Amino acid sequence: MQVKNCLVIGADGLIGQFLIKDLKNLGYSIYGTSRRLEQINKFSNLIYFDLNQGLLPNLNIELDFVIFSAGITSLDYCEKNIEISNEINIKKTIEIISYFLSKNIRVLFLSSNKVFDGAKSFCKYSDQTNPRTVYGIQKRKVEETCADSLFFSLRLTKVFTEEMQFLKKWRADVVLGKKIYAYKNEFFSPITLSDVAGGIVKILKISETQLLPTRNIYHLGNKIEISYFDFAKIYFRDNIKALSLLEPVYNFPSYRNNYNSLETHLPE
Repeated sequence: MQVKNCLVIGADGLIGQFLIKDLKNLGYSIYGTSRRLEQINKFSNLIYFDLNQGLLPNLNIELDFVIFSAGITSLDYCEKNIEISNEINIKKTIEIISYFLSKNIRVLFLSSNKVFDGAKSFCKYSDQTNPRTVYGIQKRKVEETCADSLFFSLRLTKVFTEEMQFLKKWRADVVLGKKIYAYKNEFFSPITLSDVAGGIVKILKISETQLLPTRNIYHLGNKIEISYFDFAKIYFRDNIKALSLLEPVYNFPSYRNNYNSLETHLPE
C-alpha cells in the first residue's frame, strides 16, 4: 500500500514541526494538527485539534497513515502529576489511536526508550519492557493496549537539538560564569530530527506482506552512548572558559534511567 495522505498529530512539537516539512519535501501529502488557532489561520495544511479535549480532528481527507507525536513529554511533570498525565498520555491517546485503527488507517506511535529500566545499554526491540518512570509506564500501556497489525511503535532515544533545555542552561551558565553541572553517571544516545524522519519513512514504506499480526515494534538510537559530563567536554571543547566551569555530579532523581540507548531496529 502506497502512503499518499499522512496526518501528523502534534505538529506543534519539535518532532512534529520537522516531520511536516521533511515529509512534504519527500513528496508526501502531509497534514498536521495544532491547538494554536493562530497557526491554523497561517497554514492550510493544519487542522485544529487539542488532545486535552479528546475530540477528534475534523477531517475532510482520506488518510492512509497517522503519526502520533502528541502528549506530555516532561519526565518530572509526569512524576509529579500522575493523574493528569495519565489522562493525556494514556486515556486520550488510546482513544484517538483506536479510532483511526477502527477505520483501517495505519498509526505510528512515537514511543520512548523509557519503556525499559535503564539497567543495561542498547536494549533490543524484543527485550522485556520494565519501565521505572511514570512516562515509560504510560508509553508501554499505549503499546500494549493498541496492539494491532496496523499499529506501529517507534521507540526513540533522546532527540538532540541546540534548543534542548539542558544545553540552554549550560550556555547561560557560561555567560554568567557559573558552574556547569553535568551528570557523570547518567548516559544518553543522541539522535537527530533527520534520523527520526528517516526511520519514519522506512516505516511508511512497509508493504502489506511485512505486517505482523499484533504489534510492529521498532527502535531508533545512536551507535554510541555517552555520559552528560563527557558530552559536555566535547560540546565545549573549543571553549576554555566553559571547560573550566564544568563540574561532574552524580545525584539525579532515583526514577531516572542510568542507561538510555537502544539497538536500532527498522524495516529493511
